[in-house]
Amino acid sequence: ETLVPEGSDPENLGLEESESEEAESEELDSEDNDSEDNESEDNDSEEEAPAKSGTCGESISWELNESGILTINGTGNMDDYLPEESPWFKSREDIISVVIRGQVTGIGEYAFAGLSELTKVSLPISISLISENAFEGAEKLEIDDLVTGVQTCALPI
Repeated sequence: ETLVPEGSDPENLGLEESESEEAESEELDSEDNDSEDNESEDNDSEEEAPAKSGTCGESISWELNESGILTINGTGNMDDYLPEESPWFKSREDIISVVIRGQVTGIGEYAFAGLSELTKVSLPISISLISENAFEGAEKLEIDDLVTGVQTCALPI
């Protein structure tokens, strides 16, 4: 037996309930959408965290660890960059050392430009080219020690 509140029309009861449920459901959906909109607005206002790994040449990868060591590994020449556009540039103040491994043969233009805290670079014997402005702005780096054995060097030594 269905109980009907006094003064209610039993035929309209089901319709009223479903309308009421729909209204509540719409309110909940609206609240969910509002909170999602707020979350996406919050995310948009936050600056994206700098990448910690990627590629920097056709067959070359890079990784930046928490100790500030940027490791480049692979084969061939690194990409050339415009000033302030290397993939690790946003982390420039965190990088204290660059280690190049594998059969990397060339360092691209502006590759390590702006790395103001860079004090050490380890190069493999395979490096034969250091492009112009590769280390521009790396004032703490001793360039003289860097270029021993490099065939083509556009750095001022």
